[in-house]
Amino acid sequence: GREQVEQTAAFLADLGEMVPEILHSEKKRAVQTARIVAARLKGTAVQVKGLAPDGPIDRWICQLQQRDTDLMLVGHLPFLPALAEALLGHGNKDISLSLPVSGVLVLERDDAGDWSLVGSFRPGFC
Repeated sequence: GREQVEQTAAFLADLGEMVPEILHSEKKRAVQTARIVAARLKGTAVQVKGLAPDGPIDRWICQLQQRDTDLMLVGHLPFLPALAEALLGHGNKDISLSLPVSGVLVLERDDAGDWSLVGSFRPGFC
C-alpha cells in the first residue's frame, strides 16, 4: 500500500502537480496516504468528516461546486468513484469509473460549472 501511494505521488510530483489542500478521512490508511501525498505535492493534509465509504455525496457535490481552488480528496471505495460519477454524469447513469487502490482521478470544472475527467492514474501505470 505505502509503496503504491509513494509511486503515484512521485508520478504526480514529476508532472509538476501542486495541490495546496489534501482533505482526508479519519481512517488510518487515508491519514497515511494524505501525509505521503502532501509531502510530495507541497500541500497540507487536513482531516475532514464525510469521506468514509458511505459518505454524503450530495454534500460534497455542493461543497465542490462552491470551491475555486485545487484540492485532493483522499477517501475510500465506493464513495470516491461514486462522487466522481455524480460530478461527471450530471445524473447520467451510464458513467461508471474504476478507481484502484492508490489510484487518482483528476477532475476539472469549467466556467459553466461542468466537470470533466482530465486524467486517471494508478500505480504501476503512471
